[in-house]
Amino acid sequence: NTYFQLDDWTELVKVLDKPHLLWPINEAFLDQQLDAGKEIWFSHDPDKADGYFLLEVGHIRNRLHGTDFSFEPDGALFKLVRK
Repeated sequence: NTYFQLDDWTELVKVLDKPHLLWPINEAFLDQQLDAGKEIWFSHDPDKADGYFLLEVGHIRNRLHGTDFSFEPDGALFKLVRK
């Protein structure tokens, strides 16, 4: 399993001073996980994404375009399910 958690986005943005610099790192992480067939879980509903989370969800949707997948609730979390 691979787990990525960022506890304080605001503090990280202060340190980097340019939040757009985080996207290439996050994009590469998402690509690695998708390519490895890893399970992807979300703490928030991807269908209600906004802000930076919307960028992540949009990237996943674009990468999986043409495949059968869904975001399904599982308790308090949401799971990317590939069919």
